[in-house]
Amino acid sequence: MKIEAINNYSLAVRRLLKRRGLLLSEIETIRERNAQIKHEIIALDRSLTILENFKGDLNAQMPLHKNQVIFGRGGLHKAILDTLRVADGPMMSRQIALAVIAKRKMDANDTKFVSDVTRRVAKSLRQTGVANRTKDDQGYIWWTRAT
Repeated sequence: MKIEAINNYSLAVRRLLKRRGLLLSEIETIRERNAQIKHEIIALDRSLTILENFKGDLNAQMPLHKNQVIFGRGGLHKAILDTLRVADGPMMSRQIALAVIAKRKMDANDTKFVSDVTRRVAKSLRQTGVANRTKDDQGYIWWTRAT
């Protein structure tokens, strides 16, 4: 009887799925709260600039924070080249970004992060010239590795 209970993971799977759902909803709640805070700060800044007595610099009063480094020097460029090297055909910037994110085991569900990496991929491809750029009939840009 104990062996059957040990081999049956359905309870554990249900609890893990429930915990995963709770964490995903918590992420969404935190994102919404961050957006609310940003809007409140904008409103406060507007109010401060309207007041006659306030003469200070709002940007000087911002707390200092470190920039989060996502890719090391040349890391994104190398990841893009690796992705294009193994590609079966032309790829869009977003497809390249998703491949890079998957390869680095980063969070592909974070839409803001994916958009940021997509923008960085497109900029890198435009600036370095390591890939050929073609437009299709709908105006989408496709990239292939330059040979």
